[in-house]
Amino acid sequence: MARSDGSAPLLLTAVVGCGPSGPDTSSETCTPAYQYTSRDTLGTDLAGVSYCWGPDATRGRWDRDDTPSCTSDPDELASACSTSEPAAPCSTHADCGGGQCTTDGYTSCECVATCASDADCGSSESCLCASAREEGMSGPAGASTCLPSECSSSADCGGSPCGLTEDICRKAVGFYCHAPGDACLWNSDCAGDELCEYSEPDARWACQQVADCE
Repeated sequence: MARSDGSAPLLLTAVVGCGPSGPDTSSETCTPAYQYTSRDTLGTDLAGVSYCWGPDATRGRWDRDDTPSCTSDPDELASACSTSEPAAPCSTHADCGGGQCTTDGYTSCECVATCASDADCGSSESCLCASAREEGMSGPAGASTCLPSECSSSADCGGSPCGLTEDICRKAVGFYCHAPGDACLWNSDCAGDELCEYSEPDARWACQQVADCE
């Protein structure tokens, strides 16, 4: 996706240093994501996450490589909730105890804790700035939100990547370290209808089935 200044995203060769028993990222390529300045416009500020891939550029993974401040008002980027789903957790911001009631990207609404930096999040959370995180993503931005996190960058993982994991609907849900015992590193390590995601019960990255959540 082109940035607001018309230039193409910068391609970078990964320089993540890995220990001798960690994942081999020496031959992969990474490109950084940029923050949204409005719900429909990408700016030039880096979002602190990069898309990295090895043998297949369309099936890589997302890493957190920095801890930037989010440059746009996180509440302004939260899409207003509009649903008639009676089981929705919220319908107005007042239902969220200080958070924002926003669309979940599908058919319902949810409460989210918006943030402008990690300082706005809990001790075991990190802030994900609103950014173009999906391959080919061209829709409006979501809110900058606090996510569960065991790492802020590869420095917290002994040099291994600090990965951004998604749920079965490909919604970002947390940051976790990659480790030698993982079953996968990139999505290309998995079957075509699976993604490499962090499994909390197994405490490792493994291939998991995705769902059609449109």
